Amino acid sequence: MRQCSFKPNPNSEKKYQVNSDYLAKLRCDAAEVFRSALRAANPAQCVANALNTDKLRAAIGNAHPTIIAVGKASVPMAAAAESLYPQSPGLLVTPTNYDAHPTTNLHHITECHPIPSSFLAGEAILDTVKNATGPILLLLSGGASALSAMPEMPVTKEA
Repeated sequence: MRQCSFKPNPNSEKKYQVNSDYLAKLRCDAAEVFRSALRAANPAQCVANALNTDKLRAAIGNAHPTIIAVGKASVPMAAAAESLYPQSPGLLVTPTNYDAHPTTNLHHITECHPIPSSFLAGEAILDTVKNATGPILLLLSGGASALSAMPEMPVTKEA
């Protein structure tokens, strides 16, 4: 990054003004920092990186883990998991009106919050976990708790 270039401004209450080239460079740098942050937080890339660790591969072995992906970033997260484990069964829970569904083996449920529809996803997740025969990959992103309510008794849908 270039050094800041200050010039005295005799017509201003402020003693210095910033060179316009420097401001343009700062804007470019800020935009690049923002783009870099978006790339670093890409849900598919984050999941792919996490799943490509020796420790996790050793734990899963040759099994086909059950994939459960819930939340606003569930589609790219599930797609990344399925690219590594293409024969895996599982469940994908997305918000209502979420069109993207690139997964192949995952049952897809669209839900909304609040009750009662989010109870269906909560029940489906519980059933998926109960029926899993091997490792489970649980991928949660923002909104997951709202999309998959499963209150403890004695709370009911009507309460």
